[in-house]
Amino acid sequence: MPAPSALEAPTSLDALLEQLEHIRPVIESDRDAAEQQGRLTSEIIEALKQAGFLRIYLPRHYGGLELDPPTFFRLTERLSRIDSAVGWQMGIYNQITHISAARLSREVTDGLFLDDPNVLLCGSLNSVGKAIPEGDGYRFTSQAPFNSGCHFADYCLMQGQVQRELSPEGTPPELIALCCPIKDVEIVDNWDVVGMRGSGSNDVRVTRLYVPGEMCATWSPCATTPT
Repeated sequence: MPAPSALEAPTSLDALLEQLEHIRPVIESDRDAAEQQGRLTSEIIEALKQAGFLRIYLPRHYGGLELDPPTFFRLTERLSRIDSAVGWQMGIYNQITHISAARLSREVTDGLFLDDPNVLLCGSLNSVGKAIPEGDGYRFTSQAPFNSGCHFADYCLMQGQVQRELSPEGTPPELIALCCPIKDVEIVDNWDVVGMRGSGSNDVRVTRLYVPGEMCATWSPCATTPT
């Protein structure tokens, strides 16, 4: 059985824009505080959840809205006119959480979303960590920048290059995405910028964190060197 949504959110663009007007006062009243503290307020995050704005691409089976990209883009544009940091973070949450999670197995996504359709992932593919095979998973070390919304995420998606002892010369890098519980991730206090401070786009760091294989997925190959 799909989990019931926190709110029976509308699915047409007009209805979503009307819903946006209901949460506008919360965003407007808290945007200065978000800019000062370098992250959105919990009140803004809760308003976005209740409006259904953080489960735009999530399948209806999990209590999501399962909307098309044009509707998502128009809603993000209108939200960004009120506060660019809020619009940015809504976009990141939906794309990282739902599009990236689609690479995981159905069993894993059931575990993530059936009980709570508002589970959130942050993530950044701007760096490549080292993933050393161990048992059925990987021992992972990385520091990744620009993880918008990490302070309110439940998991962090990071990129690693598998370090195998025996790899034939000329073998292309084997990249994987690793879904790490945010409780096991260190948020680095280095998001000190001018503008968009409310996005909370800090570095995140893990050191020899064990990530089970089921929480990993094959990623597109590239030639980036692990750091």
